[in-house]
Amino acid sequence: MAYFGEMKTNVLETVDDDSVTETKVASLINEGVAFCASKVRLPEFESSGTFDTLTDGHSVAIPVGWNYLRGLYAAAIPDGSPIKVVSSIGIIKDKYPEIDAEIINAPIEFLMIRAGLLLYFPVPAEAVTVYCKFYEKPTPLAKSKDTPTYLPDHLQATLLESYALWKLYAKIEDGNEGRKTNTMYYKKEFKEAFEELDDDIDKGQSSPTPVRENSWI
Repeated sequence: MAYFGEMKTNVLETVDDDSVTETKVASLINEGVAFCASKVRLPEFESSGTFDTLTDGHSVAIPVGWNYLRGLYAAAIPDGSPIKVVSSIGIIKDKYPEIDAEIINAPIEFLMIRAGLLLYFPVPAEAVTVYCKFYEKPTPLAKSKDTPTYLPDHLQATLLESYALWKLYAKIEDGNEGRKTNTMYYKKEFKEAFEELDDDIDKGQSSPTPVRENSWI
């Protein structure tokens, strides 16, 4: 298990450069956390939330309380018709080419994230509450004893320290003639650890599937 304070110390001691501050290292470690969470479906960030539809429009802002990051993967109205989560407006337009021109009142069939909005179609004649499942943003590491428990123990330090060192050396070695040895070394170390993370998570869990029953409530 890796502690935030220890990771910061390790990075600072490795770089050994007075221009590199603890604040900068802390920021890069948390940037590494955000990168991993944005690329890999880490189970600890699975979350759920609801939104209410409008009767005169087919999109609403993603609720702030969702702390939404990525991967909207299920949606349902308990005891209602199934809702298909899609990734492209083209899928909806295949069935409803008039989506941008008019409102069609009917139970929701499709839902997607588009330009920071939740877009649903058709539009229920009366407002309904839609239950959704997605992946939320990680809380930044802050205290010395904070640990990135959402990452496998054996990869925590390697992933986050190498990410920070890769980004730091990219600036330190910028302008150097020849091969940027440290930059390339830590970039490679991070990418190898990241590939292992991605592989572990992919094998360790099946793709989430929608649950359309009263357990949503």
